[in-house]
Amino acid sequence: MLERKEKSSQPKIKKTVKISCIVTGKTFLFNRSYFDKKVEKIGTEEKLRETYICREASHYLKRGYSIEKTREILGVDVTTVGQISEEIVNALVLDCKKPISRLNISNYSLDEIETGSDPAVVEYINNITANG
Repeated sequence: MLERKEKSSQPKIKKTVKISCIVTGKTFLFNRSYFDKKVEKIGTEEKLRETYICREASHYLKRGYSIEKTREILGVDVTTVGQISEEIVNALVLDCKKPISRLNISNYSLDEIETGSDPAVVEYINNITANG
C-alpha cells in the first residue's frame, strides 16, 4: 500500500518576490536568492521596499535629473506614486559603483540646451562632404 506524504507544517517560501519602484511605481519580480542578497546588502526587507529604485529611474537620477524630471521622461502617472525623500536619491548617487557627477540640470528644459557644433567642425564636415 502506498503511504501518503504528510504536509509540512512550515509555510512554503515563494520562489519569487514582488517589489515596486518608488520612482515609477512599476512592479518587478525578483528571484528569491537575488532578493535575499539585496536585503542582506540593505539591512532589512522593509528598508529595501521603502528605497528600491529600478534601473531605468536610477539611470536618470544618477545623472542629475530631479525625481520629477525623471518621472516625466519615463512617462509616470504622478498620481499613482508618492513623494520621495531627497536623502534616498543622494544615497543612491553616493552608493553607485561608477561615481557620476550630479549636474543641476533640473532647471533647464531640453529646448533651452544648445546642441550646436563647433564652427570649425561644421566647416570641416562641409569641406569633406563637398569634395567627396
